[in-house]
Amino acid sequence: SDFVRLTDRDDLFGWEAVGRVDLLGSGFCTGVLIATDLVLTAAHCLYDSNDQIIPPDAIRFRAGLRDGVAVAERQAVRIVASKGYDPTVGTTNETVRNDVGLIKLDRPILATTAAPFAIHAAPRAGDRVSIVSYGRGRDAALSWQRDCGLVWEHQDLYGFDCSITFGTSGAPVFYKDGRRARILS
Repeated sequence: SDFVRLTDRDDLFGWEAVGRVDLLGSGFCTGVLIATDLVLTAAHCLYDSNDQIIPPDAIRFRAGLRDGVAVAERQAVRIVASKGYDPTVGTTNETVRNDVGLIKLDRPILATTAAPFAIHAAPRAGDRVSIVSYGRGRDAALSWQRDCGLVWEHQDLYGFDCSITFGTSGAPVFYKDGRRARILS
């Protein structure tokens, strides 16, 4: 699928709240601000290869990172994975449904620097969506896959035809609702 690299400051405008979640020594995921000091990501990003929760001091959020420069960088001070997420059971409907994590930052990022996104509450199969993420081979700047689809929904599980790879985990799937995109998943 077609990805647009958000390299220039003008390209990035409006997407600054999406950032790279750097897991010191274990790679990266994507995350998005849902409050000035709260990042939404995938729960599985918060666990190491031994299924142990990663200490917050090993997690850094880099908002709007592009070519080594972020609009803001913050240290994690607390992380929480959904109660229903169990990294030891593998991929099940329940695990995927609960693959949600939150990162509390050491201090807020001003909304004028990176405005948090709201959650969209009513997805429907057939909705057109986009995904903004970092991924293997494109980890230096955000990439925007402008048009993919929600192909099915069943009991709070969603199937998308977006192209993903390592690092895309935790990336927001956006639904365009009025003037500004909202997080669908």
